[in-house]
Amino acid sequence: MRRIFDDYLKAVKLQFEQKKDGKYASYFLMPSPAQLRELCLIFFDNGLSNADKKVFEIFFKSKEGELLRRDIEQVDVDKFRPIVNFFKGKNERTSSPSVELIAVLLDFKPRPFHLFLKQDEKMLEEEIEKESPAEELDDVEIEKQKISLKNDSPILFTSVEEPAKRQMKIPRSIFFVLIAVSIIAVGYIAKDICFPAKECMQWQKDRYVEVDCQNETQGFLMAIEKKPLQKELLGFRKIEVTSATKLFEYDKPLVWYCKQNNKVEFFNQPGVHPVTGKALKPITYYMAKAHSKK
Repeated sequence: MRRIFDDYLKAVKLQFEQKKDGKYASYFLMPSPAQLRELCLIFFDNGLSNADKKVFEIFFKSKEGELLRRDIEQVDVDKFRPIVNFFKGKNERTSSPSVELIAVLLDFKPRPFHLFLKQDEKMLEEEIEKESPAEELDDVEIEKQKISLKNDSPILFTSVEEPAKRQMKIPRSIFFVLIAVSIIAVGYIAKDICFPAKECMQWQKDRYVEVDCQNETQGFLMAIEKKPLQKELLGFRKIEVTSATKLFEYDKPLVWYCKQNNKVEFFNQPGVHPVTGKALKPITYYMAKAHSKK
């Protein structure tokens, strides 16, 4: 029990470290016995719960039904000196009534100590409940072994092996995770086999298209060389220039051209001709006037 009260004391001390800069910082950072009596009066005037009122009655030795506020006002301020030392870190240990009063002033929860103790017991019970199914199974196995020894039956051999088998079983949650990971891995492998990534591109009609590097094309496309995929060229287009085509912006060309088989071909970006590899030229006002269609 002493150990558990020490835990309670440590928890209250931790609460002080967190609360000392808060609402009542002026009382906590530079505490004096008179200030702590004033703080107790503030808490009393703000209203106390039944449990906190009981703590005040015990600390100030006020009998139930008598004027608690009067007893707080008339208390010898030296009674607060252990609490002052506690706040200043000069004395970690103090009496139980003092600790309970500190818990109220710091609004520490759960308080008082008996509620903290119940919470500690509850946590212990929860831990026991988590472990109890396995322990119950072990008790059942022990009983089986006792019966088998009495009856000299084959159950003896199976019951001895069963605990070892049970320990080797993989928990259901881990089992399902392993299955999910396996399915995902198989999916990625199948995707790479059935739908290989397209790492090449090829000029088709008026634009570059992503293609499989290993796939063999037929007919005219066989003559067009595949190139390593360049994402920035997927927007490169061969265009038709008409009177409605915007050719310049602030005297800067928006269209580029190349002469191919005595025919001028226009493109929307600078670069090289996708078939011949010749460098494209920016359109001029003369070219625009000569080749734009109405």
